[in-house]
Amino acid sequence: MKDLIAKLLKGETLTEDERSRLENFDPDKAANDAAASARKKAEGERDAARKELEDLRKQVEDSEGKGKTENQKLLARIEKLEKEKAESDAKTAAMERDRAIEGIRAKSGLKFIEGIDAELLNGIFSKQFDGLDDLSDADAVAERIKTFREANKGLILSEQGGGTGRTSTPAGVDRTKANPWKKESFNLTEQINLARTNPAEAARLEAEAKAANK
Repeated sequence: MKDLIAKLLKGETLTEDERSRLENFDPDKAANDAAASARKKAEGERDAARKELEDLRKQVEDSEGKGKTENQKLLARIEKLEKEKAESDAKTAAMERDRAIEGIRAKSGLKFIEGIDAELLNGIFSKQFDGLDDLSDADAVAERIKTFREANKGLILSEQGGGTGRTSTPAGVDRTKANPWKKESFNLTEQINLARTNPAEAARLEAEAKAANK
């Protein structure tokens, strides 16, 4: 492809074989099976790009301005196709990274409390790995998980008991305490303390109280 671009920049006319190479330019050949939905979309965009390139070629051939004008338009189209390919590659890489991080969470056994948007919680967990390019580095991954657990105890379930009586409770949360946001146990001091030390649990209890007080 570089040799064709160089030829176009010199103002030279492409041969039929070279035109064929341009028409078969694939903007998403790097998509892989693990991102099937993204690949399908990219393939549709690729086919549309091919058709657009063919239409452009016919329009130029039918016009009076051939040679340099045609080359300039083809170069612009090539740049657009290369940009689309780069964007598609970036989307695929991001999807693969999200999938890998979800696998890390599942393998660690970490589970979130109910009542909070799962997408939001997964996003908070995923952000913990920002700056870590190598997700196969077991020590680095373990350190990130440890840091996340310590900083988000109110979001994480710790399982207690066994058999049919098994229950799940957020780590660091005492379920025996009265809800300081409910009318019958209203406690402003406790509200302030919870908001400062465990904002996730504070938000959960406040929502629970609002639902009960309706």
